[in-house]
Amino acid sequence: MSRETHPDGRGTRTLCAAAALIVLAAPATLPPATGVGSGSVREAANPRPPGRPGAEMISSGTASDQLERMAGRLGAMPRVAGTPGAGRAALMIADQMRSMGLEVTVHEYDVWLPHARAVSVKRLGRQPRNMAVAEVALSEDRYTNVEHYPVAAGYSAAGDVTAAVVYANYGRRQDFQTLDYAGVVVDGKVALIRYGGIFRGDKVRNAEDAGAAAVILYSDPEDDGFQRGAVYPDGPFRPADGVQRGSIKIGAPGDPASPGWPALVGGDRRVPIEGLPTIPVVALGYASAAQLMQDLPGATVPVGWEGGLPLSYRFGGSGTSVRVRVELEDNPWRRIRNVVGTLAGARHPDEWVILGAHYDSWTHGAVDNVSGTVAMLEAARVIAEQAAAGNRPDRTLMFAAWDAEEWGLIGSTEWVEEHGEQLRQGAVAYINLDGIAGGPYFSAVASPSLRALLHAGADAVADPVLPGTSVLRAWLARTPGASVGMPGGGSDYAPFTAIAGVPAIGFGFSAASGVYHSAYDTIDFMERFGDPGYRQHRATASLATWLLWRLGNDTTVAFDYRALAQDVVAGLNAVRGQLDRLGYANGVPGLNKAWSAVGSLAQAAGALQSRLVAAETSKAPRWVLDQANAHMRRAHRQLTRAGHGAGTGAGWGRSVLVGPDPRDTYRSLLLPHVAGPLRRADMGGTVLALHELAERLQAVGAELMAADRALRPARPAPGVSVVAGR
Repeated sequence: MSRETHPDGRGTRTLCAAAALIVLAAPATLPPATGVGSGSVREAANPRPPGRPGAEMISSGTASDQLERMAGRLGAMPRVAGTPGAGRAALMIADQMRSMGLEVTVHEYDVWLPHARAVSVKRLGRQPRNMAVAEVALSEDRYTNVEHYPVAAGYSAAGDVTAAVVYANYGRRQDFQTLDYAGVVVDGKVALIRYGGIFRGDKVRNAEDAGAAAVILYSDPEDDGFQRGAVYPDGPFRPADGVQRGSIKIGAPGDPASPGWPALVGGDRRVPIEGLPTIPVVALGYASAAQLMQDLPGATVPVGWEGGLPLSYRFGGSGTSVRVRVELEDNPWRRIRNVVGTLAGARHPDEWVILGAHYDSWTHGAVDNVSGTVAMLEAARVIAEQAAAGNRPDRTLMFAAWDAEEWGLIGSTEWVEEHGEQLRQGAVAYINLDGIAGGPYFSAVASPSLRALLHAGADAVADPVLPGTSVLRAWLARTPGASVGMPGGGSDYAPFTAIAGVPAIGFGFSAASGVYHSAYDTIDFMERFGDPGYRQHRATASLATWLLWRLGNDTTVAFDYRALAQDVVAGLNAVRGQLDRLGYANGVPGLNKAWSAVGSLAQAAGALQSRLVAAETSKAPRWVLDQANAHMRRAHRQLTRAGHGAGTGAGWGRSVLVGPDPRDTYRSLLLPHVAGPLRRADMGGTVLALHELAERLQAVGAELMAADRALRPARPAPGVSVVAGR
């Protein structure tokens, strides 16, 4: 999972952080969204009754001991992408899927994945010392006594740098601006940056932009160590030598040597590698970081820069030097494998509902992501058993285990690029499970059109901790003002939403802890602190099963496009506010066109919602409902811009609705192709983007109106006999 510890006291997040959306007054009349207020969680609203009953019954079957046994098997070995451990895991998952009766395909790709061979960090000066670059094995945890992947960041450049250290806080743009104002020279220095606030890759980019010759990342005890509570193995927080590994790749997901097309085995279509860091980057525990910081000279840092180490935090920039060395393997090419199990639909085999989880990890990865993988497999088992008993879903269900997510969503992106046309034609939705068990706190992201369905599912599944209540109601009780975020760039939903235009959902349970991407993310940690009894695993599998059954069987898929219109209104209000601040109080050309388009879309969505309820109540012919479904699926595709694949750079996403924020890949950015140029005060680019947004929204509205027309009473289609119901 691409996440990290946030400095706001919440610890690690199960899902990528998403900006809160607030709907302001808008010059467009919009019908209220069902159970949704731009992501706010309210009383569950079931978006139309299911076409086939039984989702609750199906989801209650996820209580198999196979889940716990599979977690123990997968979590027994590190699974770094491109290593034998990941290969063994792929075979294990494929065998498990075949035993369920699924049709299994292993998709292989050869990708640019340069592995580190050796890493060293040495403090120089009067008391030279080699810094610890590996965690200590614990007698209390049988899984920690193995050799793990080196602490070089994924996609670090090779290098051997000796320079003075500059402490750069969280490595945000404003942090480097503060250093500049203070007269601290970063150019040619080693930037020491603590985790938190933004994605690690954005920290490294900011350091490179400031001229740093190398970067050392570390986890400060204020953020996820002893200042938060007892450290592992006595508690869930990060011990002094705990290291957060992770990729520093930013921009487009997927193989950097084949941007926009799949890196098929034997393929020769490759481009020169661009956009990756050019400096060595390593990660250390806070014990080693303290040894580098204790003698730093210079002025003391401003308020908000101090962490939890018992020393004076200073800017540095001279005096104590450090040598950072990263050596890479000679061959940067690695083979990765996605494992996909398919259960063909009985009525609509070309319509796909996909449940996915990545199985690769930086270490044993019990939380990230054995948990999501085994929950996905448990959902597959329950539904496969129903199919074997004669209760096959109407639509095709796919269960995907992705490789190389940790390096930059590589496996899922290559698969999306390989199957782009099939996804555009037939994909209904994608559900993602990543780091789904680690504490009692539920969180979720979802495309706006699927939020109401997620709310309904969360209200149908029992909470794993609070007896006698649902996940939804326990969520509201624990987290007043809870909201469903928008999918950003933090996990495998990104290529589906931002490239293929497929709506997505992701969810899971978490709590503050400090083992993320360290050698201590083990099965022992999971059973001691993360999810004793595997109750969160089972609740997640139950909710995934419920959603799959609904999406795979509903006579009309439960899309709610009114919620999408509400989110566009929120985005346009933000645009209007920014234009006001830039001196364009009367707006710019294209803004009114976008307002008009979203108003028409909202009206079409409201009319369609009423028509759908009436059509299902009156048991309209299935061929009529099928036509409406096709138009509703195509409506999502209209939110993507023209072009092929991921492309490169910060603006790689094709979705005009939402994409990863180029300033922080973890976060989502609403109306990204408008917000991007507007941030740069590029009025020409903003106007062009607003016109394009309006055109895309008009195309969505046209598909919704076509769905509405398809549901109106009419003569039967040629050669079709009208039979009510199934």
